[in-house]
Amino acid sequence: MNKQDFNEGLLGFLDASPTPFHATLNMSMMLSNAGFTELNEVDTWNLEVGKKYFVTRNDSSIIAFIYTESKKYTMLGAHTDSPNLKLKPNPVTKEHGVVKFGVEPYGGLLLNPWFDRNLSLAGRVSYLDSKDEIQSTLIDVKKSIAIIPSLAIHLDDKANKDRTVNKQTDISPILTTNDDFEFDEFLKWQLSKNEILDIKALYASELSFYDIQNASYVGLHDDFIASARLDNLLSCYIGLLSICSVDASTPMLVYCI
Repeated sequence: MNKQDFNEGLLGFLDASPTPFHATLNMSMMLSNAGFTELNEVDTWNLEVGKKYFVTRNDSSIIAFIYTESKKYTMLGAHTDSPNLKLKPNPVTKEHGVVKFGVEPYGGLLLNPWFDRNLSLAGRVSYLDSKDEIQSTLIDVKKSIAIIPSLAIHLDDKANKDRTVNKQTDISPILTTNDDFEFDEFLKWQLSKNEILDIKALYASELSFYDIQNASYVGLHDDFIASARLDNLLSCYIGLLSICSVDASTPMLVYCI
């Protein structure tokens, strides 16, 4: 693979993976296309030498390996998660004429860059269907639905001097001025976009905000790549390409958790 193909593939992978759930799904599909067989960790495995396998856990972690008789494996580890703003349970707050979502900073998050960004929402939703079976699916709104606005400089004259950000009160994405907004109805709308209508009850949702600006080249001669989630999806992508490119006699294991 040449540099251009690698970079274009990386940009697409970053854009398609706004959450660990989406990253794991994308890696699963890429591994399947490369001839890997998916395993279920609760089953008894009957592995064959020279075959390629992968297994996922919680829809957010993945291990891929080539089964050989060697006891010396090349191993590469990375993580599928990145710093983000996670939606709190019962997140809706209605005050001052707007509807806001309560969020919790996850990971080593830089708070200031989240202001004045076009934010979308993605993650996993669990629900009960008409057969009383718990189902889970991934959603991705894929449009700007919220923003965390900065105050004008004349209302915050210390913004360029010693500004501090309270992660509980200052980082609250604003969604709408519609006071009739209901979170459950919002989730059902997103599920309907996935053609999921059989919903008896909504259970847990694990959702995160992300900046909708796509990964891109930056620099006079496309010298750099700028993107959210470079830490650590770049390592996931490198590990994925590495294990997909070696032959079936190479003892190798890649885990992204």
